[in-house]
Amino acid sequence: MNHSTREPIPPAEVSEHYAHYLACCPAGDLPEILEEQRLRVLEELGGWDDEAGRLAYAPGKWSGAALLGHLADTEQVFFERALRAARGDSSPQPGFSEDAFAAAFEPLLSAQLERWHLQRRLIELEVARLEPAAWLRLSRVLDRHASVRALLRILVGHCEHHLTVWRERYRPLLPAGRRPPVAQLEQGLSLRQVDLADLDELLALSVANQERLGRWLGWAEPGIDPAGTRRFLVAAREAWLLRGLPNLALRLEDRLVGLIGLNPLEARSAHIGYWIAAGAEGRGHVRAAVRWLTAHAFDTLNLDRVEIRCALENRRSRAVPESLGFRLEGVLRGAQRLERGVQDLALYALAAADWPVLRAAWAAGGPERSPGGACRVLRAAEAEPVLEQAGLRGWRLGQDGERRFVSVRLEPGAVLAPHPVPDRALFWVAAGAGRLEVDGQSLELVAGDLALVEGGAARGWTGTGSVPLELRVVRGWPAA
Repeated sequence: MNHSTREPIPPAEVSEHYAHYLACCPAGDLPEILEEQRLRVLEELGGWDDEAGRLAYAPGKWSGAALLGHLADTEQVFFERALRAARGDSSPQPGFSEDAFAAAFEPLLSAQLERWHLQRRLIELEVARLEPAAWLRLSRVLDRHASVRALLRILVGHCEHHLTVWRERYRPLLPAGRRPPVAQLEQGLSLRQVDLADLDELLALSVANQERLGRWLGWAEPGIDPAGTRRFLVAAREAWLLRGLPNLALRLEDRLVGLIGLNPLEARSAHIGYWIAAGAEGRGHVRAAVRWLTAHAFDTLNLDRVEIRCALENRRSRAVPESLGFRLEGVLRGAQRLERGVQDLALYALAAADWPVLRAAWAAGGPERSPGGACRVLRAAEAEPVLEQAGLRGWRLGQDGERRFVSVRLEPGAVLAPHPVPDRALFWVAAGAGRLEVDGQSLELVAGDLALVEGGAARGWTGTGSVPLELRVVRGWPAA
């Protein structure tokens, strides 16, 4: 078996020049070693920021980012040699100068890691497709030679060599790296990053819930197997190590009951996906997990936008973003294909501009939507921390980013006729007093009170105090 690294390679297949890197190659099946090594590199280098990647362990030595750039360049060159030989190209190939390549290194560790990872994935895919005879074909570079299987072992051994350099010389200089999030929520619910150790438990839970999940989720419909579950867990680990996007196990008293995760969209956007076992639904666990992950997305990851996409007919799933104040932005028609046909998705979202107000309102015990209610009122004592935390005390006429702040002034007894506005709106009574009419509701508000009104509701005001009623209004606030 030519891809087993346990078999010795005879001198006729490789020059003595490569002996050190051949000795560094682990024993085992080469395709498996390539994947396992890729994950170890991500574990070692994926937890540090770009500032840490600029450090060098001594003057004149490469930075951590440059070391990774050298690794990527070398693997690209060596695999090109192996691929040409595997395809039957026996023409001599040129050498390369690592110093000349180093002059063009990208200085950001994150960019180098992303590049190396994509390149290694391509190498793994190509190696899996090599025909048996290709492994023994020879590549010639200057006065040296190496077979395809020898070049691939050299590639792996070269990576092992530099992993050792990283661990021994770079890592001791670095602060603690990024750690996966862990959260302890209410009712014994905890969240932690999934990994390959969860394979058997996750597979069993997925199979047990396959029929109900397959109605809404494409990955569950055609069947659930160990290989597919393992691929998901590997991809989840890669997403965390490369981008800091977590995929978390929902656990009740350490028993796996579901998953929730952030999945990448555009540059600084992500969408939240979730599912929970039948025996654990209906207790608010998913809602609590989505609330925690939303805060993590904006406060820790500094994302610009978070989406939730639910099957239009899945009312139980849609109730989660609706109860937390996500804005329904529309319907993605025919956006998901299942074996039984295509289905529409309801698109909910929050933007970073929405988050300060929503976070502050959550901290004050609201304003998650009450079923059927078109308006919610926070009295002055409740409104004060919301305004302070959201930085809205200083509203003025004009614009601030994506939010339009509007000042309204009504003389005592004056009436602003009810009128529907598509967006939700937030009204803060800055001075005076007034009566708010919302779809048949009549609410008296005084200075300091805050009213959160649903989109589409007809609203009107009447000044009732002895001094003019002054309102500060922001339209499009998402959590009424």
